[in-house]
Amino acid sequence: MLTRIDIQNVALITKCSVEFGQGLNILSGETGAGKSIVIDSIGFVLGARADRSLIRFGETEARVDALFYPVSDRTRDALVQNGFDDDDELLISRTMTTDGRSDIRINGRSATLSMLRSVTRGLVDVVGQHENVLLLKAAYHLELLDSYGKELPALKNEVAELYDEFNKVADKLAQFGDAEERARNVELYEYQLNEIDKAALSEGEEDELLARRKILNNTERLLEGLSQTIGLLDGDDGDFGGALSRINDCCRRLGRLTEDDESLGQFIDRLESARVELDDVCQTLKEKLSDYEFSPGELERTESRIAEIRQIKRKYGATVEDVLKYAEGIAAELSRLKDADSLIEQLTCQKKTLGAALVAKAKELTAQRKRYAAELEQRISSELNDLKMAGTTISICFSEQPDELMPQDVMRSGADRVEFMFSPNVGAPVMPLTKIISGGEMSRMLLAVKVILCGIEGVQTIIFDEIDTGISGGVAQTVACKMYAVSRGGQVVAVTHLPQICAMADSHFAISKSSDEVTTITQVRRLDGEESIAEVARLIGGNEYTVTAKQHAQNMKKWSDDYKINF
Repeated sequence: MLTRIDIQNVALITKCSVEFGQGLNILSGETGAGKSIVIDSIGFVLGARADRSLIRFGETEARVDALFYPVSDRTRDALVQNGFDDDDELLISRTMTTDGRSDIRINGRSATLSMLRSVTRGLVDVVGQHENVLLLKAAYHLELLDSYGKELPALKNEVAELYDEFNKVADKLAQFGDAEERARNVELYEYQLNEIDKAALSEGEEDELLARRKILNNTERLLEGLSQTIGLLDGDDGDFGGALSRINDCCRRLGRLTEDDESLGQFIDRLESARVELDDVCQTLKEKLSDYEFSPGELERTESRIAEIRQIKRKYGATVEDVLKYAEGIAAELSRLKDADSLIEQLTCQKKTLGAALVAKAKELTAQRKRYAAELEQRISSELNDLKMAGTTISICFSEQPDELMPQDVMRSGADRVEFMFSPNVGAPVMPLTKIISGGEMSRMLLAVKVILCGIEGVQTIIFDEIDTGISGGVAQTVACKMYAVSRGGQVVAVTHLPQICAMADSHFAISKSSDEVTTITQVRRLDGEESIAEVARLIGGNEYTVTAKQHAQNMKKWSDDYKINF
């Protein structure tokens, strides 16, 4: 049950708190006073889309807090499934800012929008004028019927599961194609695998070949340069010979000088170390010369191999790794195609079995729907009779099905399309509800459906947002009684402009708007007994209500109190 809502900086509301009670809670007020702001705030805190235009002008942040107590077992299970503690109290806080930031808290802990929607699903049913629009759509009629029949949700799930399995198998079968297509694919894949296998690719080979090609293309320059370098290190041309010869000469000269200065010996050691290092470099370079000796045709073979690798990559993948992965894939597909006959036989058998099960379950669902449809027709007619629509005929019509239902005739929701048919007068033929129902009749129809479904769907709080459009007089009195009856099984919050419904309130709230030269604000105030009578009188006779209007309001309030005592 929604026990309290705190609203800050939403539209015309700066700050207000509303404590709802059990039973029938009524919100009334002048047109444009801001009744819809409270409903929008409830929707926002339950997970509706965050519309930044709702943030009060001049403010940077809007916040709504809602307390629900106690909550149903379904909500407690949802709390646990989303990682929150099992609790019979639910406190939700949601904030939005002008720069698009949002913050959601569930029982003090941070939560995501998907968590919020999961926890609040089925917590509150907001019935507004938009549902009048939904009721005009035939697709919604099947949803209403399925909400009514207690066995229907489970049957629908079974049909949906069979539908998914059937189509999964059918898709696998379709992937095989016909025998001729399979033969072409086998031939193609065998050719491609043979070409890739013949290429004998390996990771890094192309890089090695490119490096070798570079050497082969520059062998003459490399040989000449290396020979000159070795000559400079170890040659004996010129006046002084190579670097190694010069270092040896230096060591001999310094050796003679150490007789005069022993400290020069350290330089002999250092020169000897340099000579050893240079000698090693020289020997290594001499060995390196053999790398540039290649047989005739090696460059041509290298170029040919590089071209072969690149051709394979152009056909089968950007890299050698991609080519090898592609080969693995088509090898698996080739194996599958070669075993196609046995697989097709197996899948065809599965498809046939699943198709038969799907059709049988869809027929069972149709039979149950028709049984519940007949029952729902009677209950809606009874409710409409109470709502001063005696003589109304409601018929739930099913679309005609083929003489022999096939799996392809079944949708995920079953094989049925239904439409509510309606006749407002005795003797008049039924016609599609969407074509002939009036606004007042639509409001009563919606109320009748919700009165029937509220006890089935297990929703703790129902909000009626001005669904009394086109209703007045004695019908309004009956609607008030129906809303009260619904509130006995769960909390009802109703926004209304009808005095008859206001008089039936267990808790009555007035929404008013005031302004000065600077700003406009909306306020919500709980009314005591006399204030509630005054509000009912205002709705009867306007702001300048007469003594007669007040007496009428008192009589209306007394009648409602007596009705509730004797309910």
